[in-house]
Amino acid sequence: MLVEFSITNFRSIRDKQTLSMVKGKGSELEATHTFKPTAPGSEALLKSAAIYGANAAGKSNIIKALSTMKQIVVTPPNVGEKLPVVPFMFDPATPQQPTEFELIFIANNVRYQYGFSATAERIWSEWLFAFPKGRSQRWFEREYDPQTGEYTWHLDTNLKGEKKVWRDSTRENTLFLSTAAQLNSESLSPIYTYIKGIWEILNSMKSGLLSAIYLATEGLESMVTSILTNADVGISDISTENNIDEIIKNQNPAFDVNVFRKINGVAYSSKLENESDGTKELFNLSFYLTTAIANGAVIIIDEINAKLHPALVSYLVNLFNSIEHNPKNAQLIFTTHETSILDQDILRRDQVWFCEKDKNQATRLYSLLDFKPRKGHENLEAAYLSGRYGAIPMINAQ
Repeated sequence: MLVEFSITNFRSIRDKQTLSMVKGKGSELEATHTFKPTAPGSEALLKSAAIYGANAAGKSNIIKALSTMKQIVVTPPNVGEKLPVVPFMFDPATPQQPTEFELIFIANNVRYQYGFSATAERIWSEWLFAFPKGRSQRWFEREYDPQTGEYTWHLDTNLKGEKKVWRDSTRENTLFLSTAAQLNSESLSPIYTYIKGIWEILNSMKSGLLSAIYLATEGLESMVTSILTNADVGISDISTENNIDEIIKNQNPAFDVNVFRKINGVAYSSKLENESDGTKELFNLSFYLTTAIANGAVIIIDEINAKLHPALVSYLVNLFNSIEHNPKNAQLIFTTHETSILDQDILRRDQVWFCEKDKNQATRLYSLLDFKPRKGHENLEAAYLSGRYGAIPMINAQ
């Protein structure tokens, strides 16, 4: 369960920006759109959040930041390889400064605060705080000293296991968390597993490969078929002809997915590749979404509205803001230009975020809660499009 994510000095993000999934004070849609974790000291959280903004405002960089953090944790670089961090470039100081990532989340009924800072050459700092009883425990911390060329370490007694072995095995361009998890740390494996389990879906990742793998292995046909049926694209069933071993072995196979329609009681079969771009997009998204819902996971999607009708976007978002369809409280975070869901019957005010760039081309992320609502039930879509909340393109029409 994601509580908040913070980024500093990454791509278009210069100053620290934080996306929070903590529920605000409002009671609207509280029963369906929010939930209260059982972890000690935890606050009520949101099931979904939407990020709006003009093109090139930095929305995708929020997702890329989380994707990069996950990559560094899950896929440590080899000896001598550089870390995939890209600092803010439009400032004389920031290219030499570390990029910083931090996650606050709940895993196995414990709240954690984990983060690190890094340049392309090395990890500069790394920290983990745990709150097993609602109170902070500093499990570990490391800090690079450029004067001595060494790290200072704090390894707490609450962190059980071969701490010295893990520390000595941690290279300058790798994380202590990753090293310890790979060396079978029971204490740190829940943190590693949680970060590994976050789904971050950029446009380039909306392919059918993962869909085919999950269709063949996870038995999600009924859930996906339900989405396609309810979305009124005419599909009544799906299947794949591929062997799962070949899919995994080849990594990028030419796989076959069959879709079925019933017309006047007769079943007709066709290939997914012959369907419209919108249907294929919905098919692929439905696998990511149903897998996240089935596992109570966090999924973050860039441009969820691409190739989809506004009603379908609303339908997919409502799957998460539902007790019936989302019993494990999976969380959906997405960027979008689809303004029809800017509706207080679909999203709470604390579920709406905006991105815009300042005069220095630095991205600023802010919440709709920063604005006081007008009297009555404010038309959020009209207010946004009129520029009341910012985060829209300033078009110079000549």
